[in-house]
Amino acid sequence: MVGFSSISQHDEPLALRLALEYQQCLRARLPAAHGREVKTMGDGILVEFDSALEATQCAIELQQELMARNRDGRAPGLQVRVGIHVGDVLHRENDVFGDTVNIAARIEPLAEAAGVAISGAVFDQVGAKIPFGCTRLEHAFLKNIDTPMAVYSLDLPWHAPPAARVTPFTDRVRESELLGRAVTEAARGKGSIVAISGESGIGKTRLAEEAILQAERRGFRVVRARGFEDVVSGSYAHWAAIVGALLRDAPSPLLYKLCDRCAREVLTLMPELGDRLGPIPAAPPLPPGPARLQLFGGVARFLQNAAREGPLVLLLDDLQWADAGSLQLLEHVAPELNGLPVLVLATYRDVELDPAGPIRRSLLDLRLHGYLREVALARFDGEKTQLLLDAVLGTPALGKELTGVLLDKTGGNPLFVEEVVRSLVEEGHLTRTDAGWQRAPDLQVEMPSTVREVVHRRVARLGREAESVLAAAAVLGTEFDFLTLQAVSGVEAEQLLPLVESALRARLLHEREVAPGRPAYRLGDEHIREVLYSSLSLARRQQYHRRAGETLERVLGNRATDRSSEIAQHFRLGDRPANAAEFFFRAGVRARRIFALDEAVAAYHDAAASLDEALARAEDAKPLRELEVRLFEGLGDVEYDTGKPEEAAVSYRRAVSAADPADHLARARNLRNLEWTFQIRNDYPAALRQLDLAEHELAEVAAEPKPDAWWSLWLQIQAARFQVYYWLSDTARREEVIARVRPVLERRAGPADLALLYGLLAGHGFRRDHTITDETLGHYRTSWGYEEEARIAEGRPPIEGAGEFTRGFAAYWHGDFAEARPHLAKGLEYAKRRHHAEAISRAITYSMLLARRTRDVEETERLIPATEAAAEQARLPEYRAMALANRAWVSWRRGDVVGVDPPGERALEIWRGLPERYMVDWLALWPMIAAAHSRGQLERAVDLARGLLQPTQEPLPARLRTLVDAAVQASTHGDVATASSSIGRAVDVAQEEGYL
Repeated sequence: MVGFSSISQHDEPLALRLALEYQQCLRARLPAAHGREVKTMGDGILVEFDSALEATQCAIELQQELMARNRDGRAPGLQVRVGIHVGDVLHRENDVFGDTVNIAARIEPLAEAAGVAISGAVFDQVGAKIPFGCTRLEHAFLKNIDTPMAVYSLDLPWHAPPAARVTPFTDRVRESELLGRAVTEAARGKGSIVAISGESGIGKTRLAEEAILQAERRGFRVVRARGFEDVVSGSYAHWAAIVGALLRDAPSPLLYKLCDRCAREVLTLMPELGDRLGPIPAAPPLPPGPARLQLFGGVARFLQNAAREGPLVLLLDDLQWADAGSLQLLEHVAPELNGLPVLVLATYRDVELDPAGPIRRSLLDLRLHGYLREVALARFDGEKTQLLLDAVLGTPALGKELTGVLLDKTGGNPLFVEEVVRSLVEEGHLTRTDAGWQRAPDLQVEMPSTVREVVHRRVARLGREAESVLAAAAVLGTEFDFLTLQAVSGVEAEQLLPLVESALRARLLHEREVAPGRPAYRLGDEHIREVLYSSLSLARRQQYHRRAGETLERVLGNRATDRSSEIAQHFRLGDRPANAAEFFFRAGVRARRIFALDEAVAAYHDAAASLDEALARAEDAKPLRELEVRLFEGLGDVEYDTGKPEEAAVSYRRAVSAADPADHLARARNLRNLEWTFQIRNDYPAALRQLDLAEHELAEVAAEPKPDAWWSLWLQIQAARFQVYYWLSDTARREEVIARVRPVLERRAGPADLALLYGLLAGHGFRRDHTITDETLGHYRTSWGYEEEARIAEGRPPIEGAGEFTRGFAAYWHGDFAEARPHLAKGLEYAKRRHHAEAISRAITYSMLLARRTRDVEETERLIPATEAAAEQARLPEYRAMALANRAWVSWRRGDVVGVDPPGERALEIWRGLPERYMVDWLALWPMIAAAHSRGQLERAVDLARGLLQPTQEPLPARLRTLVDAAVQASTHGDVATASSSIGRAVDVAQEEGYL
């Protein structure tokens, strides 16, 4: 009897009355069916029959009578399950024994509520002799029965029709043709991305599955990944699922082949493969941009390796919930698909996209580059709704009247149509007879305001015990295993298994084998999860979340960090803020380690919110302070990396205030971090104050000799001082810093130390001379050599594009324009691939300057708007001024004398408003001098020329400086003719030298 235990808990007399009623109904039918009652077993009865056909007919008649009693109110809620098997039995003392009895007992829980399940042996005897069809069950697990066995469910009229158990494919002809062409192209090695968009329930995944069916017929392997709403699944979750699906069951030779030249990146996404792949050198620490590109490149290589084994379809389902890292990785691999037999199918809900979310940005980028084809699905009209209704019922439907009502109630959403029809069938309002489908005379189609109510009805039919288990599953959210579900629901395994199986049959749960003998489960769709989750009381919800967090932490052990986001969410929703803060922090660390910076920021902010709540509750906050320091230091780092210095400053200050007063290294480290945020905002006095405070903290460390961490931090502080004095053009202070650190660096004498020393010498020479001399270029090259030596010693791989801008920058200032060009071009390309605003701004600005120095007017003009935009985004006003100065130059070169002065004056105004004296006034001054000279404004031209001779400016070539100096001197002494002649010749020479 379905739900007997649950009914007994609430109304034991009712449960006993219902059990007695169905037993009496069965006993009344046994004589005519030649059946013998063997024994009762609680709320069940064991019956023996002379034939399988008579047993089946008796079971059908019993269910028909019980359904009639349900409908007329004589036995509301009375439902039973029947299981039937055929074979030899052993009789002893009025009882029966043997495998046949055991198998029948195991088949019974597989029947639907008010249903009949039969073994394959029974089906062979009765399948053609009963008036109902049979559906073979996909999930027929017979406990303690070793021999595989087929089990069938009778398709009784009050159950959902077989056709409704799989979403029918209905009239998407044009869309199918487009996908078919994409499959054909991919089979020929021209892969692509096709995105299928539309609202929830519109049929996106169903259309994708139809294309997948075509692809499978052509030999494609299909890999699926799915996103989930309000579930933190970790960075690069879609791609981790794809990599895992391709590798988990791969034999070792194939595993090594697929991971060729990308094993480290594969392990970043799938750490659990470490045991199979063997020891792999740890990835060296790299800046976020290069490391992210290295990861992306490794995944692209993995995809190429996999495609060599055969064509692939990658289904990225519910992309609207993908993490930013997964979307950026999709953008990265998109250009590679054109030469691979790989078709990427992506589905997303277009009406649920966050306007500021990463998916809109990614889709736009893919569209602009021509990597994306889109299929937008609309709701069904009346004709298509009629076709869907026919497909769901498996036969021409009941006429246009019902179709019209469905269309009005559902708006043509295919999912809603299906769910309403399913509900009508299950409730007996639509019944199947020999003559076809019949509707109840008083049929009222009530479409819920949302699909929530439909799901409520479907779940409730499984009984309260199953509903409680499914609610626990809703708390778990994404994919989960049987043991975790058992721990969270609190239901014993013996009771849980049939409940899970009934949910599988109802398609409220789905199952897949994640490893041989290891099934995993997930809820059928997000609507189901939402309905079940909202049905829980707050207290129950918190209890389930606490259990989930504790279970995952215990079961995963050292691997808990890999699912730290998920565990953190459970602890937060389970009202365990201290635990939530720790796991959100771990999630942030992990995201930053794999350079998913957006996810890291979000995780750190979640950790901070949970930590604040925990601190407010704690009687003793001291145990939480260490986490507070680590958390806000990490948050400050990632905020600084993502270009948010103001936010980073707030985080570093909190890390300083949270640190134990005796922990001088932690306080000094975060004061030094705080200095970064002032330096990037050009607040150099504040930056120096932070460095003074940091050194004061270091002075409080009494240990002798000083630990290596102390010296490393001390050197960082000195290098930061040098950088401040670099921007302030303070030559004497830079020399003091070099004199202070040189003995330390030479004594340590590691390649990284010597790279730092020669880097300081190079920067000092450049800022002192306002150009790069042969000596300074030598220092740069020595520093690069030691950097390469350090990279090799530390086992770090070379990163394509790393250092290219610096080499181009040095060549430019040394006057080696031909050498600078390829380095700057590669540096700009690399910066764009990293999406690093500051690096893009620097690279594109110097590319613009190079174009001007080589008198390429068109290229300079083309780069000016991009330079201005990049400088604005990176908050580098000095580079925006360079773009304005070049606007003045382009106007001069175009003969637009009037257009020279406004942008030139604005550029000079910006440079002169900076805390440091910028050294490229000539960019604006030369076109303004030439324009003034052409207008006969000698006094203005000479006055502007004086700015070229300032000691803070880039030195002019000797011939040009002589002419400018002669013009200034002549003007000072009233020699107008000489001043005019000298200015005119200077303008001519400036054009020859590339200044004009």
